Amino acid sequence: MVTKSKSKVQAVYSPEQLLGNAQFLTECLNELTANDTARIKRAEATLKPFTKNADCIPALLNQIRDVKDETVQLQAALALKKKHTNIIQKAM
Repeated sequence: MVTKSKSKVQAVYSPEQLLGNAQFLTECLNELTANDTARIKRAEATLKPFTKNADCIPALLNQIRDVKDETVQLQAALALKKKHTNIIQKAM
C-alpha cells in the first residue's frame, strides 16, 4: 500500500516581496502553468498568503494590464476572481 506524505511546501517569496516586486509575482504566476507538480505547489504556497492581503488586488490588476504573457495574465485573472469571490462570500 502506498501512503502519501503530507509535507509542507515552502513558499518561494513572501507576500511583501510579491507586492514590492512585480517580476517576482510574474514568475510566481508563471510557475502555476509548469508541468512539474512540485513547482505548481510551491507557487500555490507562495500565492496563498499573498492573496489574503487586500493589497494583492492592485498588484494582480497590474499583472493583467502590464505583462505581455497571456498565461500570466490568465493566472492573475483567476487569482483575482478567487479573491473577489472570497470577499463577496464573507460579506454575505
